[in-house]
Amino acid sequence: MIRELVSLYFDECKTTNLNKKRLEYRSEICLEFESYKLDASAELAIWVKSAIQFNGMAPDKIWSTEKDHAYPEPGYNLFTVRELLLLCEPTPVRFEEISMLGAAIEVSFVWNCHINNDKCKPEVKVRRLDTLFEESHFGYSVASAEYVNDDERYQKHAHGVRIFLRTVGSGHRLSVIKLVMKASTAGTLLTVAPLIADLLMLQVFALSRKYFARKYEVSPDFSEYMDQLMAKKEEQSRLPGMLAEDDAAALERDQDWRRRLEEHD
Repeated sequence: MIRELVSLYFDECKTTNLNKKRLEYRSEICLEFESYKLDASAELAIWVKSAIQFNGMAPDKIWSTEKDHAYPEPGYNLFTVRELLLLCEPTPVRFEEISMLGAAIEVSFVWNCHINNDKCKPEVKVRRLDTLFEESHFGYSVASAEYVNDDERYQKHAHGVRIFLRTVGSGHRLSVIKLVMKASTAGTLLTVAPLIADLLMLQVFALSRKYFARKYEVSPDFSEYMDQLMAKKEEQSRLPGMLAEDDAAALERDQDWRRRLEEHD
């Protein structure tokens, strides 16, 4: 993670020791006070370079913002302080709001890359950090001292935007082996899941009777009707044979009658 402070406003105060004898209760008074405000900091451009590598999946590949973009390009790898503040989530921050007290922000370059694709563009996400812990104490400042002698020093207070730069990401690719395993596992679970659900609902749960009534519809006893239906079907299946026998008997009687008629003549 890279840290950078963009100064917006700082004070310089020359102090002197008022109580030299009792050092434990020493106090200071400002003899000279000077204040400087850097209005041009809002348009200060920052050229950011970010790169990521997935050693476990593609150790020979590196994705970088410098690939095909060797020079600063606004909106891609070149941002002003004002633009970064406006990218803050969930609420954009105006530069005029923090011009006096400063702020601390985190700029993250999030890479979501497919291993087989050589091109990958990071997503820039910005959030404000100084308001996360204590809403009443916000802003960012640093103090430094320059000693003139044992009794005098210059105390400097600088207020500005503290920028934390971070690169994170994830790489993904298609695995045929895992795809087949997940598909087979899902198919197995699809067949087992209804059996387990029915077993729990009908045998374990307290409302098993209601579940049984919703799942099954109990019909009347049709055993006698089915016996009659089978007997009728069997009778109908024998009917063509009976008709054939009747026709054969009628034909035989007719032939016998003709034979006796011819004998009589």
